[in-house]
Amino acid sequence: MSAPGAVRVLIADDGSGPPPGHRPGRGLTGIAERAVRLYGTAECGPGPDGGFLVRVTLPAGSTR
Repeated sequence: MSAPGAVRVLIADDGSGPPPGHRPGRGLTGIAERAVRLYGTAECGPGPDGGFLVRVTLPAGSTR
């Protein structure tokens, strides 16, 4: 999604897995829930060259 006046964040990793000591939580679900509350979107899935991508788009100036 490409919206004027939006803040876009792209997070990519190489797919090597979580770091030592990682404790799973509500990471991706929490990101998606927060994006929706701010009238934005969050998408996640495999990257085109492997690894994993998270894309978040939020409207600029969101005050909710």
